Amino acid sequence: MESSDAHELILGQVHELHPHATLVQVVHVFREANRVADMFATCV
Repeated sequence: MESSDAHELILGQVHELHPHATLVQVVHVFREANRVADMFATCV
């Protein structure tokens, strides 16, 4: 994997047909869930 490919994966700029697109989507979901958990933790 080229470093530019890794950079695009990290930024989430991956075409939906890319072999790692599903992984990127899963990571994004976990990141969003973590933000929500952090928000709830600070509201208590």
